[in-house]
Amino acid sequence: MIFEFRPVASLPRLAWCARLRRGEEAVRVLHGAAVETAGHWFVEGVWNGPFGEAGILDATMLLGSGGRAESTHVSFAAASHPMDRLQYLRLPDELLISNSLTFLLAQGEDGPDPDHRFYDRDIIGFVDGVSAAVRRLPTRRGRVLELLYCANLTVDRDLRVSEQRRPQPRGFTDYADYVRFLTAELAALDRNARDPGRLRSRYEPLATISTGYDSPACAVLARSIGCTRAVTVGAARPEYGGGADSGLELGRRLGLTVTEYDRAAYLRRDDLIEAEFLAVGTGGEDVVMSAFEPELRDTLFFTGFLGDTLWGRLHALRDREAADFRMRFPAGASLTEFRLRVGFVHLPVPLLTYGSQPSLHRISNSQAMRPWRVRNPHYDRPIPRRLVEEAGIPRELFGRRKRAVTQPFYHNEPLRQIMSQRSYRDFLDFCGARRPGHGSREQALALAVLPRVHAVQSLVSRGLSFAAGWLGISFTPGAWVHRRYRQPLGENALTFHWAQDRLGPRYDVAADRLDPGAPLPVTADRAEARRLTPAASHGP
Repeated sequence: MIFEFRPVASLPRLAWCARLRRGEEAVRVLHGAAVETAGHWFVEGVWNGPFGEAGILDATMLLGSGGRAESTHVSFAAASHPMDRLQYLRLPDELLISNSLTFLLAQGEDGPDPDHRFYDRDIIGFVDGVSAAVRRLPTRRGRVLELLYCANLTVDRDLRVSEQRRPQPRGFTDYADYVRFLTAELAALDRNARDPGRLRSRYEPLATISTGYDSPACAVLARSIGCTRAVTVGAARPEYGGGADSGLELGRRLGLTVTEYDRAAYLRRDDLIEAEFLAVGTGGEDVVMSAFEPELRDTLFFTGFLGDTLWGRLHALRDREAADFRMRFPAGASLTEFRLRVGFVHLPVPLLTYGSQPSLHRISNSQAMRPWRVRNPHYDRPIPRRLVEEAGIPRELFGRRKRAVTQPFYHNEPLRQIMSQRSYRDFLDFCGARRPGHGSREQALALAVLPRVHAVQSLVSRGLSFAAGWLGISFTPGAWVHRRYRQPLGENALTFHWAQDRLGPRYDVAADRLDPGAPLPVTADRAEARRLTPAASHGP
């Protein structure tokens, strides 16, 4: 089988969508300007191997996605960590697959089911483990949207598909073994990112840094491969006290040039920027990172996302022997559309070895790491503390208090307080223009009953949390209630639908069956969508 590539200048730089037709050799790929194409393979991202060897399918670390064609089939590679994914959709005698959910739906002339209000809750469910993730979602036209995490998808001429889990790094014996491994793998990723064989996209390292544990540790590791720049935010989220969280001083001591940004800068924008993050379906909390946009193009962007789960010592003990990686929240998972447009590769350092979670927990709780523990067991991460202290940063300058800067939209906070004025007004217009639907019995029950169930659950969870703290054991509130029902349905249940609608015009390009430059036919579906949503052209 072969790829036929068609670059489209108007697409986001790293977006791609492949169309396969039953019985045909050619796989047509629409893609943005920074996707690397090389005859029988393509990639948007980097991996821990030589760039010229096209090893995207077998690499233990792939950041981004791509595909490779063989004589009898083609294979598509999802990222080796769960913060990025692929998605595919079956049409009559065709299969579409893309690294953008919005691009996929646009190519299928489809969209979200207007009466399904659980998209975010279903997609966010991957934090309970990739093997437990919701993999199939309904669409407006009655099709099934399928999600692919940490795996390769092989497709033959008859559109038969099979999945293969991506290889994972080995476990580790001790701290020194782990750090040696990380340093070597980061150097391999960096060599791939800067390889002169890249014709469209080479990437320079850029670190994030704060006063916490994880991003300073990642900045230390980024420095080891020649990183000289970092970005930071000035203050944490209000519910975490809103105190100073700037990494300016830490960055200076590490020899980095640090630029500070305001986490609330997105609230002053008027381009519906929230839609770009909410369209991924993972809650949109990374919208605060839109402030970093001036620094991000063509970078290998180091973050410490999920360091709390992989490097934390106490709260993760109950999962220390877990066969599947379970997270506390989806931080970092809503960057995809923003990343594809701006053109950078996300490198969440802790997640590079998420499959080695049991060995990392043993290291964190080993006797050898005792000198790097602190008295607060709920905010104690010996691995990053040792990395940062051995880089010359005094203990009192970081890891003192838990803070957070991201802004989740999946909690039932009033959206008018956490969205820009323009976006919130536009969201209300969208909700008002929607045709009312009856929805499913399940959703009707959720709307009527969940507020009362949630009130009882919250009361019981607070009591159990207090008792667990008094006994000195770990307890995760809400774990006894299915994730879909832990909060009552509110207005945020429609943010995914709004985001898909507003972001859709970004991908309104000619279908790949048309000749380049041919006008896009306005189908009945598209005409109806435009009539119902007159503001659709105002996408970010």
